Amino acid sequence: LYLVVYNASNREKDFGWLKDNSEKFDVKVEDVSDNIAMFAVQGPKAESTLQRISTQDLSTLRRFKCLWTEIEECKVFVSRTGYTGEDGFEVFVWDTSLQDPQKAFKVWNSILSAGESEGIEPCGLGARDTLRLEAGMCLYGNDLTEETTPLEAGLSFVVKFDKGDFIGKEALLKQKREGIKRKRVGIRLLERGIPRPGQEVIVDGEVLGQVTSGTFSPLLKVGIAMAYLPIEYSKEGTEVKVKIRGRLVDGMVVKLPFYRRLSENTVYLMGKKVSCPVGDWETLRLRLKTIENT
Repeated sequence: LYLVVYNASNREKDFGWLKDNSEKFDVKVEDVSDNIAMFAVQGPKAESTLQRISTQDLSTLRRFKCLWTEIEECKVFVSRTGYTGEDGFEVFVWDTSLQDPQKAFKVWNSILSAGESEGIEPCGLGARDTLRLEAGMCLYGNDLTEETTPLEAGLSFVVKFDKGDFIGKEALLKQKREGIKRKRVGIRLLERGIPRPGQEVIVDGEVLGQVTSGTFSPLLKVGIAMAYLPIEYSKEGTEVKVKIRGRLVDGMVVKLPFYRRLSENTVYLMGKKVSCPVGDWETLRLRLKTIENT
């Protein structure tokens, strides 16, 4: 049994692809999206918040694992996953349709009540998009398209060449043998500016790529972006310019992720592992300053 959670804007396209490619197999493919609600509870206090209302011990749930539990007497499926770069959980509320969403409302209100003392706040796609970009995570339609391969995107860890045949295997093996020609990179601006998708990335006066995702990082207080550059220009420290509203803004290729928490006391910062306790923003900025000066 497999559960596929796809980008909402690609729901029909992805489901159609699965249906079309399942015809030769003894398998049933069903779209249950209209009968399941999903909430993401993210951040260093996610576990303690959800544990107050879960009937199962969530401390035993490791990263990328999942289990069944109950919240407010509602059957929920919980995975230790997320799209923010922080620890967290995704909560799937079963048997709650668009026509009768009461179970979803009960779980939602229970989560907010459980986290009230911790300062929990609802947030939308804008906040989530900033977090996933700081964490160096791809967004389909921006950093991933049908013309992008997992090897170019730095996602080769999800491709298992030894598991048997799969669609695209030969093409990826060929690319692996020959070497990729371009690579997804992180770009940190060295001047004031907010990079946005579609803006040109220039090296030595030549346009070599364009921003696929970009924003101002409220955590790092700097403009950050991702782009695909020819492999020979993808090295950390490569100086680039981003054309923002007709102005060329200096930037530098940096190792991804820009920021991602690994544990209570350790984070990735500009691709480097550094010590920083949860919530200690002053230490985080001191670590960033040290990295900038090296």
